[in-house]
Amino acid sequence: MQTAMQVRLVIALHISLVQKTAAFVRAPSSKLRQLSHRRRFSSSLHITATMSSAAQEAEGTWIVGGGLGGLASAAALHSIANVSSIKVLEAASKDSFSSDKAGAAVQLTPNGLRALKAIGGDELLNSICEAGTKLTGSTFIGPDGNIGGAFVTPSTVEEDTGLPVIMVRWGVLRSLLHDALPKNCVEVGTGNDIVGYSLRDEGELGSAKVLPVDKNGDDVMPSNCSKPPPLLLGADGLNSVFKRCVHADTQDGASIDRYSHLKDGGRVNIKAVIPVDLGPEFTPETTYSYFSPCFSTACFCGPAGKGFTYWAISIGDDGDGNQFIQSSEQNDTQTAKKRLLAKLTDVLPDGCQFFIDLIKQTEDETILVRRSEETCIEN
Repeated sequence: MQTAMQVRLVIALHISLVQKTAAFVRAPSSKLRQLSHRRRFSSSLHITATMSSAAQEAEGTWIVGGGLGGLASAAALHSIANVSSIKVLEAASKDSFSSDKAGAAVQLTPNGLRALKAIGGDELLNSICEAGTKLTGSTFIGPDGNIGGAFVTPSTVEEDTGLPVIMVRWGVLRSLLHDALPKNCVEVGTGNDIVGYSLRDEGELGSAKVLPVDKNGDDVMPSNCSKPPPLLLGADGLNSVFKRCVHADTQDGASIDRYSHLKDGGRVNIKAVIPVDLGPEFTPETTYSYFSPCFSTACFCGPAGKGFTYWAISIGDDGDGNQFIQSSEQNDTQTAKKRLLAKLTDVLPDGCQFFIDLIKQTEDETILVRRSEETCIEN
């Protein structure tokens, strides 16, 4: 009889990818069944031109989550491991998923670009570079807010590695990854109520199937799928249902405190992308940063593709631990914007007024507010 440990192994393929800006699935070096018995995964990429036995066993894989990690994993399984049948379950609506206004921006380093090139070749890499901005330097504004006297650091990344650092809009990168997938691979409006998984033992060793289940204990089955998948990847974000299940060794994620594995960093991050260029007084292809005394407030902005600018503000909790914006208030972006503008008006020097101007030009619904959290799971 298969146990949760076997599921731990097939789901764990993706756990390390959930938090990455750009990542791709490393195909196993031998059969999934053999890997389950060994309780480990190959850390190397062993792919042949023809479909391997492991790839054959991965046919029909489901991926829960259609963000960057989920789509990159699906693209890697398809283009590198030659898996032809993949289904991505994405909770967002069709309109939301197809919008390139979703999210804020992603800064891709050479490692991320190499991973994306491995997934989609030069075509995908060139599309990303064309859609984004190559960053050639960073400007750190001093306490007086004087941009003219700011400390400028040129980037040597491209000279050192052969690849640049690219800032690109999150929604655009998601669209490009989606375009790299087979048609009808992503099913939107599915999986929002997944709380765990169940096993389907088909009678012989190594033949168990895995199905996501909802809060009522019912199987979540996407359309046009008549049988459960041999492999289920959890790409459902920082607060992943499947990550909680794997580490708690349970199939029922609803029984686990959703914040039990998260460490709060004591800050709130507020960010967005707006359809404007920085003015002529700013150096092209350069990011700008300002830090208030004691780093209680950090401001950042930079180009994110032609005609677009990314801004982000990070505000620390006060000395008593009071949060500037609490987790329960994250979706009230209108209030968050008003509170943020009032805060920056008080703390920013005159030379940093441009941060306030960028925020004023931002539509409320495009602002993202998130506590600074990270996974903190022992063993």
